[in-house]
Amino acid sequence: MAGSFCSASLGGPPPVVVAVDAFYAAGLAHGGADNGPPGIRPDYGPDYYAAFVICPDGYRVEAHTHQE
Repeated sequence: MAGSFCSASLGGPPPVVVAVDAFYAAGLAHGGADNGPPGIRPDYGPDYYAAFVICPDGYRVEAHTHQE
């Protein structure tokens, strides 16, 4: 369904932040639209690092991890 939301939680040590960044870059490179660049989201928690993309089909996709 267009406009639906899905999230991927990436666990692991701090290099996982690189995976969130790569998710965002790949999403934009493959026709997605920016819905929030990679960064800390203090509204979700002091160490919640996430990026948001809207894919070409209209799905809102998030990748996130918790920075240590």
